[in-house]
Amino acid sequence: TTILTIPSPCSEHSDVRELIICFSEYYGVDTHKALRIAACESGLSAAAFNSLYGASGVYQHLRNYWPGRVKEYGAPEGTSPFDAYWNVRISMEMFRRNMFHHWVCK
Repeated sequence: TTILTIPSPCSEHSDVRELIICFSEYYGVDTHKALRIAACESGLSAAAFNSLYGASGVYQHLRNYWPGRVKEYGAPEGTSPFDAYWNVRISMEMFRRNMFHHWVCK
């Protein structure tokens, strides 16, 4: 099921912090928790990469799960986990569903 096909109020040209604030408010997610997890996972860096686990982007999505999340949440096919807009948007949708257990940082 494609979930994220509706337009969002968040700009693809925003910086990571602005994206997290915008999407957390849009999805009704705890903004402070979302910022804390991103700061712990990547230092709020869209370019963050953990070569040991193959985790990428702001919320450090694992390479083996990312393609399925792109499809499930309606991001354009081939979207990179280093794309801050989609990394944050998909993560906020997961947080909205109370899927915080996917992250070590709390």
